[in-house]
Amino acid sequence: MTSIRPKISGEYAAWRGNSYFAEHLRDTVLLYSSSPDLPEGFEPSGFAWFVGQRRVPVGEVDRLTRVKTTCTYRGEPFEITRLVGDTAYLAYIGRDLDKVVRWDGMERPDKYDIYGEAPLGDLADFQETATEIPLPGQEPR
Repeated sequence: MTSIRPKISGEYAAWRGNSYFAEHLRDTVLLYSSSPDLPEGFEPSGFAWFVGQRRVPVGEVDRLTRVKTTCTYRGEPFEITRLVGDTAYLAYIGRDLDKVVRWDGMERPDKYDIYGEAPLGDLADFQETATEIPLPGQEPR
């Protein structure tokens, strides 16, 4: 079983010395915390995969980054879209759709997509790719 807790794919904001999963909404940023102890100023979140949330002006954010986290499950490539407890929610990014759709916990909502869930401890080969998103008034680094 792995002790690695990967980041889920999405945007992350650096704010007041910490990194938070985030949603950039024009001139504000929604910050989400998974910490069981809510950081100061955070309110309870309505999402199962985040404990708290806080809206801040985009000017208070030090950095915004888009992260894509991939892994392998049973030797096949997936992107991690959510983590709830020890369950990872996945999007298949490989080519053997007919094989993977037969696995327990996988579903195929259309011809080209497979989504599912797997125990976090069964995932391997984590890779994070981060791309900085320029904030208003900032030059790309």
